[in-house]
Amino acid sequence: MSRIMSETPLSLIDRVRFSGDDASWAELVELYTPFLQRWAAKFQIQSSDCNDLVQDVLMTVHQNVNSFEHSGRSGAFRAWLRSILVHRISNYWRKRKNAAVGQGGSDFHDLLQTMSDPNSNLSQLWEREHDAFVLAHLLDRVRVRFTPTSFEAFHRTALRGESAAQVAADLKISVNAVFVAKSRILSELRRQSQTLI
Repeated sequence: MSRIMSETPLSLIDRVRFSGDDASWAELVELYTPFLQRWAAKFQIQSSDCNDLVQDVLMTVHQNVNSFEHSGRSGAFRAWLRSILVHRISNYWRKRKNAAVGQGGSDFHDLLQTMSDPNSNLSQLWEREHDAFVLAHLLDRVRVRFTPTSFEAFHRTALRGESAAQVAADLKISVNAVFVAKSRILSELRRQSQTLI
């Protein structure tokens, strides 16, 4: 499943870039706002300032998305978004220089530098959390299209790695029904992901 999320939401980005479609922009904002808020909080951004900072990040994306060039490497948009967030957090604390010293001084600066390094553990955490966040979004989109039993069969076999026989016994359905549910939901996830990633 992580392979589905290894690519950036490029088709959504392309729709934002080339169509000028307000609905696509709204989808991008809806998708990324909670994720960016969660990461801003990791850098001790006060909740009262968090929405403004996230709006600033998204405004920067909106203003510069036409110049964003996908390098062809997996995670290009993710990396670009991370660099914008780091820059905006740096600006936030630079404007509040005295508060930043109170929040850890050079340790805080080192943390931001670590976040800028694509090979750091913190950047790798960003990537994993990004993928998990986007996958959760896709799962929510797909879940409503299937019965709870089918979705649970899929979830337990495809995501948890449980045996089809055990899941079938627990859910009181046939093993074949488990495989059919898994196959249909994976197919729908792939279809939905094409509009997002």
